[in-house]
Amino acid sequence: NMSAAASQAPAVSFLSPSVVTPAGKVPKETSNVAKVNSVVGLQAQSAPNSQTFSAGSTAALVGAALGGATVVNLRGRRKKGRTQTRAIPGGVANSRVVSVSTAAVAAMERDIKEQVDMTPEELLEQYVKEKGGSRVIKKILIANNGMAATKAILSMRQWAYLQFGSESVIQFVVMATPEDLDANAEFIRLADTYVEVPGGKNVNNYANVQLIIDMAKKYSCDAVWPGWGHASENPKLPAGLSKEGIIFIGPTSPVMSVLGDKIAANILAQTAGVNSIPWSGDGLKAELTDEGTIPDEIFQKGLINSMDQAIECANRIGYPVMLKASEGGGGKGIRMSANEEELAANYPQVLAEVPGSPVFMMQLCTGARHIEVQIVGDMHGNAVALNGRDCSTQRRFQKIFEEGPPSIVPKDTFTEMERAAQRLTQSIGYLGAGTVEYLYNAASNEYYFLELNPRLQVEHPVTEEITGVNLPATQLQVVMGIPLENIPQVRKFYGKAPDDTSGIDFLKDSYVYPDRHVIAARITAENPDDGFKPTSGKIQRIKFQSSVNCWGYFSVGANGGIHEYADSQFGHIFAHGANRNDARRALILALKNMNVVGEIRNPVEYLVELASTEAFRENTIDTSWLDGIIKEKSVKPSYDNFDVVFYSAIFRAMESLEGQEKDIKDALAAGQLAPVQKITTMNSFPIEIIFEGKRYTFKVERGGSDILKLTIGDKKIVAKVRRQPDGAIFVKVGNTVMNVAGAEEPLGLRLRLEGISTIMVPTVYDPSEMRSEFNGKVVRFLQDSGGVVKAGQPYVELEAMKMIMPVKAMSSGRITHLKSPGSIVAAGDLLGSVELDDPSSVQTIDDFTGDFALGALSDAAAPEETPFDTLFADVKLLLDGFAPAANPSEMVQMLFKETPAENWQSVASEIFEKYLSVEEEFASVMSDDVTSADQITAALIAKHKDAPETVMALSLAHGQLVARNEVVLTTLRDTRWAVPGRTASDRLKACLDRLSQLPSSGGYGPVVMVSSQVSEKITIIPFEDRQQKLAEMLTSVDSAKISAMSAVDAGAELLCSLMGDESEDIRSKAMEGYVKRSYRSFQVSNMELSAAAPWKLSASFNFQYPGAQGSEGTRGCFCTTVSSIKDLPSVFEQIPASFKEEVPSKIIAIVGPDAFSATATDRSTFYSSDAAFTATFEEAGAQLQAAAGTLKAAGVTEFVLTLLQPPLQPRYACFMAKDDWKESSTRRDMKPVNAYLLEVNRIAEEYELERIIPTIGRNSMVYLGASKVAKAGRRGPPKTVFVRMITHTMKAAPGESGWETGPTNLLLGEWMGDWANQLAAGESGWETGPTNLLLARVDGRLGQPTCCWREWMGDWANQLAAGESGWETGPTNLLLAGIDELERARLSPKVGAQPNSSIFAHLMWLVDLEPEKANEVFQGFLDQFVSKHGDRLQQMKVDEIVIKVGLGKTAGGPREHTLRVTASSMTGEYLKTFGLLEIEDPVTTKLKEWVDVKTRETTSLDAFSTSPLLSRRIIARAAGSTYAPEFLGMMKVELIKRWAAYEQLPGAAPMPSSVFEGKELVLGADGVLSESDRNAGMNDIGMVAWRCTMRTPEYPEGRSIVLISNDVTTQAGSFGVDEDIFFQKASEYARKSGLPRIYIACNSGARVGLVEELKEIVKAKWSDPENPSKGFDYLYIEEADYAKLKPGTVEAHEVEADGSKHYQLDAIIGLEEKSTAGGIGVENLKGSGLIAGETARAYNEVFTLSYVTGRSVGIGAYLNRLGQRVIQMVNGPMILTGFGALNKLLGRSVYTSQDQLGGPQVMVPNGVTHQLVQSDQEGVAAIMDWLSFVPKDTYSIPAMLKPVDPIEREVTFTPSKTPYDPRHMLAGTKTLEGSQLSGFFDEGTFKEYLGGWGKSVITGRAKLGGIPMGVIAVETRSVERRIPADPANPLSKEVIEPQAGQVWFPDSAFKT
Repeated sequence: NMSAAASQAPAVSFLSPSVVTPAGKVPKETSNVAKVNSVVGLQAQSAPNSQTFSAGSTAALVGAALGGATVVNLRGRRKKGRTQTRAIPGGVANSRVVSVSTAAVAAMERDIKEQVDMTPEELLEQYVKEKGGSRVIKKILIANNGMAATKAILSMRQWAYLQFGSESVIQFVVMATPEDLDANAEFIRLADTYVEVPGGKNVNNYANVQLIIDMAKKYSCDAVWPGWGHASENPKLPAGLSKEGIIFIGPTSPVMSVLGDKIAANILAQTAGVNSIPWSGDGLKAELTDEGTIPDEIFQKGLINSMDQAIECANRIGYPVMLKASEGGGGKGIRMSANEEELAANYPQVLAEVPGSPVFMMQLCTGARHIEVQIVGDMHGNAVALNGRDCSTQRRFQKIFEEGPPSIVPKDTFTEMERAAQRLTQSIGYLGAGTVEYLYNAASNEYYFLELNPRLQVEHPVTEEITGVNLPATQLQVVMGIPLENIPQVRKFYGKAPDDTSGIDFLKDSYVYPDRHVIAARITAENPDDGFKPTSGKIQRIKFQSSVNCWGYFSVGANGGIHEYADSQFGHIFAHGANRNDARRALILALKNMNVVGEIRNPVEYLVELASTEAFRENTIDTSWLDGIIKEKSVKPSYDNFDVVFYSAIFRAMESLEGQEKDIKDALAAGQLAPVQKITTMNSFPIEIIFEGKRYTFKVERGGSDILKLTIGDKKIVAKVRRQPDGAIFVKVGNTVMNVAGAEEPLGLRLRLEGISTIMVPTVYDPSEMRSEFNGKVVRFLQDSGGVVKAGQPYVELEAMKMIMPVKAMSSGRITHLKSPGSIVAAGDLLGSVELDDPSSVQTIDDFTGDFALGALSDAAAPEETPFDTLFADVKLLLDGFAPAANPSEMVQMLFKETPAENWQSVASEIFEKYLSVEEEFASVMSDDVTSADQITAALIAKHKDAPETVMALSLAHGQLVARNEVVLTTLRDTRWAVPGRTASDRLKACLDRLSQLPSSGGYGPVVMVSSQVSEKITIIPFEDRQQKLAEMLTSVDSAKISAMSAVDAGAELLCSLMGDESEDIRSKAMEGYVKRSYRSFQVSNMELSAAAPWKLSASFNFQYPGAQGSEGTRGCFCTTVSSIKDLPSVFEQIPASFKEEVPSKIIAIVGPDAFSATATDRSTFYSSDAAFTATFEEAGAQLQAAAGTLKAAGVTEFVLTLLQPPLQPRYACFMAKDDWKESSTRRDMKPVNAYLLEVNRIAEEYELERIIPTIGRNSMVYLGASKVAKAGRRGPPKTVFVRMITHTMKAAPGESGWETGPTNLLLGEWMGDWANQLAAGESGWETGPTNLLLARVDGRLGQPTCCWREWMGDWANQLAAGESGWETGPTNLLLAGIDELERARLSPKVGAQPNSSIFAHLMWLVDLEPEKANEVFQGFLDQFVSKHGDRLQQMKVDEIVIKVGLGKTAGGPREHTLRVTASSMTGEYLKTFGLLEIEDPVTTKLKEWVDVKTRETTSLDAFSTSPLLSRRIIARAAGSTYAPEFLGMMKVELIKRWAAYEQLPGAAPMPSSVFEGKELVLGADGVLSESDRNAGMNDIGMVAWRCTMRTPEYPEGRSIVLISNDVTTQAGSFGVDEDIFFQKASEYARKSGLPRIYIACNSGARVGLVEELKEIVKAKWSDPENPSKGFDYLYIEEADYAKLKPGTVEAHEVEADGSKHYQLDAIIGLEEKSTAGGIGVENLKGSGLIAGETARAYNEVFTLSYVTGRSVGIGAYLNRLGQRVIQMVNGPMILTGFGALNKLLGRSVYTSQDQLGGPQVMVPNGVTHQLVQSDQEGVAAIMDWLSFVPKDTYSIPAMLKPVDPIEREVTFTPSKTPYDPRHMLAGTKTLEGSQLSGFFDEGTFKEYLGGWGKSVITGRAKLGGIPMGVIAVETRSVERRIPADPANPLSKEVIEPQAGQVWFPDSAFKT
């Protein structure tokens, strides 16, 4: 609290050194000057013959030189006998600098030396005696709080310290309420002792006379200082204290009664002849009684005792009038009334504000000034006038500014006012400080007595500043009996020597007129925007910088507050200057630099504006001036609306973000997962600001930790933000920086813009809601509940800050009270509701649609960074997880454009490293059991348990994985650094290797794939070297061999580039090689070549379609080169004459290498779709249309445009005559013949195709097809992803094993070998080479098969020589390549996870096998493939696999048959295999018919798109499951897989010809189940069941189970009455048969629905049809609709309305309606009980097992629990209700996924789920595993399977003495060296169950010697039990309980 004087004014200069001394005596050996200096603690400085003092700091220590300084070191709390000092503001001459002579200093030294042996207490006694006093006061009770108590202690301690050298000479006891203690009130800290008194209203404490007397007695106080307000004017207090011998620091009781009472004072003034304004006691005069009071009968004549008297008096004296409570003050108990209506409202308010006080009335003197004379009277009959004050700036009669001297009054006139005041007070023996108040008319120079306040006033420091008299200290000296003329400061004021004793005649002598002007401003907790209504709340801090001409003091400290019972004033600021204008400017400057931070409102900015007005500046104001300004709102802070709105949005955005960050960090620390899932929402969210009738909606994006981007309309504003330690926000927009602070309050946002203003951005409330505007207590409602209120009129009165405040209604209507009188309310609390008279009249809020012209935008900063720096920073911020500044791909392209070439690789590496720093963290915790977002987050929290900030940063970045992937993928594909053959740095190689090692799941698939490709690309032989090598080969190698070479060595880009070679031989053979390579699957003949010049080549030839016989199916083709697109007309002129209209032909035009723009967006593959390519084919199409006649005459039906772009692959555009020569999008970038070979035209007939690019293989095409013929569902038409692949050539010699090489290399475009001849020869063992070739994909060499072929293909010949089998490996890898393509395609946002899939592979080389044999071989192969890779096929939703094979006698000869082997789910059975021969029309190339392989009879094949099960399958997959009937096929596939493994064992029985059979159980009309072979999908309820017979290795003769499943495709799998009955019957069937009951749970719980038939016909009878907001009378159905309803649908009664009949609804029942069939409501509860009981019984009687897939809700989840044994798919939560419904119930967003309620992380640790699986295929395998341990029925013992290993074997694992994993003992393990240690049970048979629960015990099943066993083992190691935090309880935390090994705990005991 250092004041300006202590902190900024010049210091005192002394010659002697500084000495610090303890309190008490000053050491004699120290010089007097040093003693003075030691008190202040100033460093000694050299000075000549004079010493300079800073007034207010040390000058007072030299006695009379200053007559009392303002700021001194005052005593703090005692500590071990020493005194702590502090600098505090006082009240006089703060900045006056005085020069004191050396002689004066010497005199002071002598005076001090005489007193050095005296204690301060002795000095005090001596002082009182020497000054003529009669009593010493050493202990004072301060009977006040707030500003009064603070100022009293400061001032009296200042006087004591200055006068006696110790501030502790007087002790202070304060009274403190609980509210003051909680508010950290400053006066409590300053006091020596405080006593806690009751809280609440002041009648309980500071106004409680008896309490004050009791406290003064209890604490042995000598005197009581009353201050102002409270009990300061209650005569009972001095009277009561006098009886106890305690001094009252103020006038005596009789005098207080007569002068303190405003009524008596006016009577007395009239008696003394002082002019009074008209009032209720006009003309009254009185002589004082013996008790010194006005006779009561005269006193009562001046009172207003009723409303009638008030009205009568007002009419007499004339309006406007002032109604006053004589005991009021500080603005309380005083109201102005302009008319009788206002008077009626104000009278009860005045009575309520000052209860029990007499009330009188005065005429309001308009245009008058409020002038005060400060009076002090002593015990000796003297009264001094200490100048006065001008307090005319008032609002509601509460002073705002006070100033002095009152310069508006001429000095002689003011002297008259002073003398009158002195005579008045002297005549009655007034004692102490008081104020005589006048109304002064400046125009007439007349004044009128107003009142006399018998107390000190809050503005008294103004007088102290201009007179140098410390008024509280003067009060103290006066009551100690010291005459005024002996008080040093008073003498100084009169120009007398301070220590002299000469007399002063105060009525005659004149004082020294002040040489300065002082203006004070009250700092209050009031809202200037709302009529200065009081506020309360906490105050964090007060920033106020004192200056040489301004100081202040405050009643609250840091982290304090203003409570609702406190006075609203908490600070006072005083500024002085040589004249009024200087003082005004000093005050304005101080106020501008002041800042109050907290919950309260304050008028500081308003005061600045007020002091700057012309009226105040020119001093032309009067007492009504401010009230007029407030009423007219003519003075308000100036601000720009756009500034307010923008910075409000910034503030709220920052508050929201910081709040979310805190919540997330707290959640992470507690183990809560839900908030983390919302982290990405922090990057983009809306902010709505409503201000002055406009709604401004911003989209806020977080561009960085300190960057916010706000978009409104089409304008985006980027702001840099920084939170300061003091809570403010620095906001930088362009070059403009704004300091923004704010606080959210119930009524809105209080926004402070430094240098502008504090503005309230109000919360928009419902106009029918009446809310409190401030904290307070309800006094009374002004209308009864149910009464009418009018907008703008008061409807309730609240008490706040000891004042009665009316609250006005916002709208008109009928009010209902929601609070009762006496209720304590906070700002924003609902007080009442209003039924609006006219809802349409309520002001609407309009959306802002104009230009948001923020002022800061006009001062935009010039770019400080280079484009590279800016772009790179934006890219890195995106990688950190913040909102991208632009499209991620475009940002990266621009970045590399701005990057110097030498830095390309380093920039790319930095991008990769930043990406990997996050994603490797996530990859490190992902596993088969950790896949969901919750599980991954939980694992990250566990990994970084001490660093929640790390988890938060990782989660934020990972949440932008799609955008991050786009950045990385675009970087990978940028040709500037990734061109083939460029040397890569080690850093870059390491990054690429790390990228390729990320898991392919979890969203990393594209990055893994492309990084592998790029890794190969940057290590491949440069294009120029490969081109040169091929040129050399063309001169020596046959063109047929060239056409069979790998694409890397002889691809189209290489061959075409050589067409411009200077050598005619090379370019001719290049053309020939290109043709033969393109048509290698066709019979090519009659080729004619021309290669006259570079890029002037042509080839004419015929080709014949595969399978065509003789000359049928022959086409002509003309291939030529042109320099550019513009040369295409020359091609039409060169068409061979042999081309005729009757024979279809095609043209291939190869455009030179510079024909395609080099500005493609994606140059790493030829799959760019950029504007340049579009413009090119559009130009070509136009030329073709122009030449349509010529082309038709030549029979040209197809035109292929080949655009070269070496070193990359060419791009292709195909134009068809049937399409009017428009470019075919489905054939884009497709080689000339691939459309036919891949059957693209066939699927295009049934589907709208969209190409999905890029693909992995050159000869692969992927399309997304939307069915043209199937019925569209809710998500549109069914969609399918088609993968089409083709392979051409063979390499192996005829008769050798290894035919599978060809299919294997389909993906890679490699040599195919003579696999057909090898297969025909019946040889095996060929598969090793192709297997290794495909495995090259794992090593990141997928893009370049040549090196892989050379490295990996060598071993297959040795395997063949060794006689090894396994030919299936090649076809397996072939189809796996197709699945890879699907995985890549599903990464495209266009595809996603929902569409079904189809894989098509066309093997072009002929197989020399009979159709029957080939069909048998390939069907067997597909069955094996599906069983082995069912998981991936299911994951990719593959519903069809087609292998198309040509059959013929000679490789390369004519195709005799075309075999089509298909595995399809279209029949309902999962991927059922069959084979057909297809017959094509060789002329049209269209399919003619299908032929059965064995019978050769024509058959049919349903179109894929029209399968009736397709939509059901889509629905099931959308639910995260599999269509129920397909589980049967999956079981069959699993059985085949198990038999295949079993057959490998020595002596194993062969697999039966039929391993699985399923019969559907159908419920007949008689209620009996029967077996049926009906097709899948015939069920009409959402429950199905089968009796399945399985021939397993345990039961080769067969065993049966009952399989029950929800059909999620029928009414979402919900349970209705029909479903419940069917389930019960099927379960009962299993029980009675003793068969295992397997339940596949995928459902949505019990069915709840609506009567759909009634929704359209039910209507509402509105109370007011024109205004539906007034509600409705009833619901009804019109007569015509009612007649159509079936009986029992509704219950209604007839009514007449508007001349027509209505049927008013009493109840809706819905019986007999279609939508209610099967139950839609409560009737389903009965069914739920039925099946729950059935399941419980089944568990007791037969084996029950539940498999949860997709979801299982409500009764579905309950059934799983009742069945006890549960297998759960990782994405199959078991829940009682959905998370969305729970969130609605809780009223907030608590849960973010179903997994948080019933996912694996809940069910596994709690022992509900026995086994967790990753997919439905794995789930089926788990079911089969479990069944392998279970007897075939309840009547049998478990089957014994031939043991895998003999029971005589040794158990080689030996348990150690230290803790070990018991699983190793049960199942065996491998040593570190890789050797196998056998366990106790048969190898590979141990299956652990309930592994996540009760971990101190291990349970499971295994086989011993083939016999099924149950296993219980005790864990020897310590484990942890993890109890997750409850998302519904934000306070809950994750708990980790350690559990010791070999000990049972409750969970493991129950598990056992």
